Amino acid sequence: MQHETLPQALEAQARAATGVTLLEASGYERTLPYSALHARALRVLHYLQQHGVEREDEVIICIAGNQAWLEALWACLLGGIVAVPLPPCGNAEQRHRVLGVLGQIERAVLFTERRTLVQLAEHAAGMGERPLVDAARVILVDDITADAGSGRERHARPEDVALIQFSSGSTGEPKGVVLTHANLMANIRGMCTRSGVGAGDSILSWMPLSHDMGLIGLHFLPLALGANQYLMPTDLFARRPMLWLEKASATRSTILASPDFGYRHCLRAMRRKMRCELDLSSVRLIFNGAEPISAAVCAEFATALAPYGLAAHAIYPVYGLAEASLGVAFPEPGTALEVIHAERRHLAVGHAIQARDRATPDTLSLVGVGRSVDGCDIRIADHQGHAVARGHVGHVQIRGDNVTRGYYGRAGLRRDGFRADGWLDTGDLGTWMESLYIVGRAKDTIILNGQNFHAHDLERLCESSACVESGKVACVGARRAPQEAESLVAFVQHRGPPEGFAPVVGRVVAAVADAAGAEVSEVVPVESLPRTASGKLRRSALRQAFEDGEFDAVLGVLRALASASATSRPHALSAIERKLKAICAPFLRGREIAVDDNLIDLGADSLALVEIQMAIDAEYPDLLHIEDFLEYPSIARLASLLERRGAEACLD
Repeated sequence: MQHETLPQALEAQARAATGVTLLEASGYERTLPYSALHARALRVLHYLQQHGVEREDEVIICIAGNQAWLEALWACLLGGIVAVPLPPCGNAEQRHRVLGVLGQIERAVLFTERRTLVQLAEHAAGMGERPLVDAARVILVDDITADAGSGRERHARPEDVALIQFSSGSTGEPKGVVLTHANLMANIRGMCTRSGVGAGDSILSWMPLSHDMGLIGLHFLPLALGANQYLMPTDLFARRPMLWLEKASATRSTILASPDFGYRHCLRAMRRKMRCELDLSSVRLIFNGAEPISAAVCAEFATALAPYGLAAHAIYPVYGLAEASLGVAFPEPGTALEVIHAERRHLAVGHAIQARDRATPDTLSLVGVGRSVDGCDIRIADHQGHAVARGHVGHVQIRGDNVTRGYYGRAGLRRDGFRADGWLDTGDLGTWMESLYIVGRAKDTIILNGQNFHAHDLERLCESSACVESGKVACVGARRAPQEAESLVAFVQHRGPPEGFAPVVGRVVAAVADAAGAEVSEVVPVESLPRTASGKLRRSALRQAFEDGEFDAVLGVLRALASASATSRPHALSAIERKLKAICAPFLRGREIAVDDNLIDLGADSLALVEIQMAIDAEYPDLLHIEDFLEYPSIARLASLLERRGAEACLD
């Protein structure tokens, strides 16, 4: 594969019999040979050029429907136009994101549908913003006629910008990764070499085309190879996840891909639909990436689908990010998952991984994602940018032909995250052994009492130990005021009345305290968890909403319910119980405490217990020892113990 640009790759398939098959909810399927895609894209290019779009102009693509979206994208690539791919505006969050990109790339043209334009204008008005865009900056795909001519191709050079990929996890001001044809083609070659994917493969995807995995890994890569590809709408997968596997069986697809949450979504659907008729013996690899990879979910998915012919080692955990075009590290295809069980307390930057033979409550299972793809280098560095020793935790940094030159900026490329020596900090923490292991996102590290915890690890503890449904919990570190220390907040999806949420609070607090020794300050019920188009949790959005006080009302209701429960105790509190309750309250961050509640279950970690013991000792000297909390963990039992020891002291 010697193509230097994406248009060269498409033109090389002009006489190929392969192409893109578009799968629709109605069951209708349409195959678009690569030659037809080329011709239809030129028709769209003609329309854009008629409206004054020229080479190197930026065009924001916001179109529903995979075929129209692809034709618009390739029109831009063939015309030397910089494509800015965005997902269709199916919800308010996506509309807000489009408005943010429009505000950032002020000269860009918006290529969209009339319906979407109306939705964007209404959203902007509802937000109190100025009119969306000048009419001159909007081109409507609805107005393309069947007799449109063929546009003039502008042959791209490898160094030309092909697209600006706005990271799916962007919050606040969007962050656009600028990618050249050379970046993209280098990464496609590197990924093909490491994974062994070739022209004879057949690739099925439900991933959004606006996402780097969906676009580069599951569309550009098979196109460059001349391989067949099948595209399924993302919302159809969300509604009918088993259809993904059914289509894989029917089309004899060899390559699939999904983030971890997609595996969980399929497993839930399989439990509801006990009988399946599938033949997955043709599937060689199922790429797993785009979010932290769960060894347990991989194992469960492989076991559940083994009776349908799925190869034992088909699950293929990978690591990548938009700044690397897509792929950074891939394992050897067809090999078993590499998993290490690392002690949680040794997962800070600079610490050596302490691995155990098996998973225990105080370990985090990390999945190996292989070695770097060709053309991309990886190093694990400390806070100062110096490489750490093998087996130590550090910042994952990359450089190579596939790595972006920077982020879009009004005054030119921004080099956020780049070091003076040319390495780019990915924002992830990891360690290097026989493979690269990703520990977690640096920004999702929660520091409590000087100890590091990783959000995805705490979430899995809640799922395994607190009976929270998989994928329905998010953990963040938040501050109510800048001067406050960070506290741990857990958000759990819950759609019933608040009265039914109290048991969930207790289970989550107890599970995290028991397994990780961390105190959960608040457990917040939410109707749904915000996610990106590819399914990643948007923890930063939850953190911001919490710090802005958006959940204060529901937390007030929960506290009132807890208080009513505490005061329903049949007998009045003794003087010692009242005193102990007042002593304990500040260390449990104002949580309503019933005298029979287990303080450890309420979230009192070892440090909090020491502080409570010292405060009690100031009132009742020499009567209580720290180890007493294990046998007398409630205020009522502590009060009885203090009364007895106080009486014994008086007798002495």
